[in-house]
Amino acid sequence: MNLIEPIAKLEGKKAKRIYYGRDGECLQEAKVSDNYVKEIIMTNTYHGEYDIIWFVCFENGKETSRHNAKFIETIEWEK
Repeated sequence: MNLIEPIAKLEGKKAKRIYYGRDGECLQEAKVSDNYVKEIIMTNTYHGEYDIIWFVCFENGKETSRHNAKFIETIEWEK
């Protein structure tokens, strides 16, 4: 199975929640309220011989954290 094509199709896709940590005990969750927007967007970076897939958290348009998909336990995608 060729994984490059499916990964490319997911570029920019938004996640509702990601669970990470030893047993998925840590959580990042997308939120929208009056003066606050938190988004989780999947992206990848190419490093010459390999890609790294990231889930990047943005709060009010600024990147606040980046989580390597290798260490994500569960992803709940936006619909």
